[in-house]
Amino acid sequence: MSDIYDFKKYKKNKQKNNSFYALGIILVFILLILGIMYSPLFEVIDVEVIGNKLYTKEEIIAMLDLSDGNNFFYLLTKDIKSNLKKSNKIQDVNAEFVFPNRIKLNVVENPPLGYICQGNNYIYIDKEGVVIEISNKSPKNLPIITGLDVDNFKEGKQININNKEMFLDIGNLINVLQKYGLTKEKLMLDISNKFEIHIYINNVDVKFGPLYEIDEKVKKLVEVLKHISPKDRGTLDLSLYEDKIIFSPIE
Repeated sequence: MSDIYDFKKYKKNKQKNNSFYALGIILVFILLILGIMYSPLFEVIDVEVIGNKLYTKEEIIAMLDLSDGNNFFYLLTKDIKSNLKKSNKIQDVNAEFVFPNRIKLNVVENPPLGYICQGNNYIYIDKEGVVIEISNKSPKNLPIITGLDVDNFKEGKQININNKEMFLDIGNLINVLQKYGLTKEKLMLDISNKFEIHIYINNVDVKFGPLYEIDEKVKKLVEVLKHISPKDRGTLDLSLYEDKIIFSPIE
């Protein structure tokens, strides 16, 4: 009877010791993992950004809530793309992790199409009319867009667009103007009347007319502007550009 009791006691103690042993191994493993994860050897010392033209490396790193001091393994578990929701300036990003301490970001930017003046605010909008940014700084090399109802606007939200098809055409027009280098000039678009679009370039009011054959009309516009001094004031009628283009100077 005593031998049976001793055997049960021995078996119980052995199971208890095995449990402590297993728990100890798990604890050591966890401490080892934590030691590796927080080791200075795995601190990210270089964040490389490619594909950026509009925003600097520092701006993009700030948008994605990254820094050179982040731990490599921490970033592996971090959903970098989820941080895009915090910024409307980036359309997509692919992250490549280079062991043990580098990260490479390939970004696709969401460039502003133009901006709208509302009081002291400059409202940057993208090709879909979504507000990218609201700033009090005057933008450069971007067209001013007038003729839109912007009583209510909020970052990340689309402005009120009654005619979405026309807005897509406006996006196409601005892209063509950029292609021919005209957005480097002081430029304003009046789109209040879709049948009579006006483009104000420097001191010239260009009667562009409806949004068709955009590329051909802008190409003609570029040729005519070569013969007009930036100081000249007047009206340039492109509505009948296939037959004749009339420039009416204002003294």
